Amino acid sequence: MTASHARSGACRRSATTDARQERPTIVQSAERGSNSPRPLHLWLSAGAEICEAPVEVSGRSISRFLSLVLRHDPGAAGLTLGDGGWVEVDALLDALARNGKPIDRVTLEQLVRENDKQRFALSSDGLRIRASQGHSVGVELGYAASPPPELLYHGTVEPFLASIRVGGLLRGARQHVHLSETPDVAVSVGRRRGPPVVIEVDAGTMAREGHEFFRSDNGVWLTSHVPARFLRCDVQGR
Repeated sequence: MTASHARSGACRRSATTDARQERPTIVQSAERGSNSPRPLHLWLSAGAEICEAPVEVSGRSISRFLSLVLRHDPGAAGLTLGDGGWVEVDALLDALARNGKPIDRVTLEQLVRENDKQRFALSSDGLRIRASQGHSVGVELGYAASPPPELLYHGTVEPFLASIRVGGLLRGARQHVHLSETPDVAVSVGRRRGPPVVIEVDAGTMAREGHEFFRSDNGVWLTSHVPARFLRCDVQGR
């Protein structure tokens, strides 16, 4: 199997999501915030289709499975997250096979290595795997607090701006607010929900006033909350 397939049973928003056309407005504001396992090939997740028979499973489908069980609901696959959010690779491969997505260790390593957002990480000995960030289940990832860049960015869409201006960026169901180091990365994040709006965050001032920041293994900056006063709406698109 390749990484792509496996066999198994007053802020303006951008006018377009086409990266070849006008870039979205960058705003300095910021976003709000049966005990047996279910077979995950029957789950609906982010537009995935229900599959009750063996199908050709893409790398993207496996990545969604990994996000689900390593970030949100490990029990659905009969897994338990250990310290730091780690799971034994052998246990994960068994869970993939039980749920109609059999792959081998080499393919899993390739998927982790080639994931465009580097969402997953393997331990130094290659025996364990975890999600780098984005958990909605309680887990201590062990990242040390780190001074952030002066500016960070958050990608969102226009319908959330009104609540963001009032409450700032909230973590919602996740453990942290996620911030990007560059506007381009924030654009790709916001585009998942529609025409993107990029929010600029005064992270340097936040840190000097006592707010803690953490940098995940894949370069995402994490913090518990971004109050609205650290967000502005006067930066135009670049």
